[in-house]
Amino acid sequence: MIRNVNRLNHVSRILSLLTLLLAFVCAMGAPLAEERAMTGSGKWKAKCPKISAKPLVYGVGSSTMGTSLGKSLKSKLKEKGIGFRKWGKASSGLARPEFHDWPKSIKQVVREKKPDIFVISLGTNDFQALYNKGKWIKLKQRELWKSTYRSRIEDVLEKASGRDRKRMVVWITPTIFNSSKAKRAGKWIHDLIVEVAHDFGGPVFVVDAYERTTKNGEPLQFFKTAEGKTLSIFGDDKIHLTQAAVEHLMARPVLKLIEPCLPK
Repeated sequence: MIRNVNRLNHVSRILSLLTLLLAFVCAMGAPLAEERAMTGSGKWKAKCPKISAKPLVYGVGSSTMGTSLGKSLKSKLKEKGIGFRKWGKASSGLARPEFHDWPKSIKQVVREKKPDIFVISLGTNDFQALYNKGKWIKLKQRELWKSTYRSRIEDVLEKASGRDRKRMVVWITPTIFNSSKAKRAGKWIHDLIVEVAHDFGGPVFVVDAYERTTKNGEPLQFFKTAEGKTLSIFGDDKIHLTQAAVEHLMARPVLKLIEPCLPK
């Protein structure tokens, strides 16, 4: 009887240790996933790239960058004496290069403006078929769609970061809205941006606007500020974010990432 009790106690201790080990692994998983999404590739997690004494931050993107996001970034950076320029093209993204070719535009910006940091806000207009060499890749062609879109993200990062991959790039993931295509493709685009940024090998960082505005694949309607206020995320069209949402969920996180790398 004593032997059986000892055996049960031994098994119980082993099960307790396994439970603690599993809890530890699970606890470690969440912050690592968040760190991966928010900081970028390995060696750049705690390190800034070389920035000039008078840096230029350049924002590229669709209508949000052309209006509310660009306005907020310019205002905040001006307060710090940092130059900011932007190129916003309404309805643009990576799905329709025949409408606007962003890799080509970014290459032009690098050649003419030589920015120290790129802030990219692209993806929200891409919940659609991809135009590819005179043909269309539809959303139902899931794997081909994803592999093609991945290559376009990589192309943008190659152009933005430079041949030596030393220029800092911050990519803001897309937000979704209440449509079946947006809900389906939004998660794909978000995951691809995070994965490519993580594996890129340069100072590429991600601001996860998707996670901040989406829950269980559905767009959230409200967010809470650091001061405890509850504000609307979307404007009247239910697609574009409000100025307050853009500032709190996009601009401020971008500034938090780049400020440690700016000259004091």
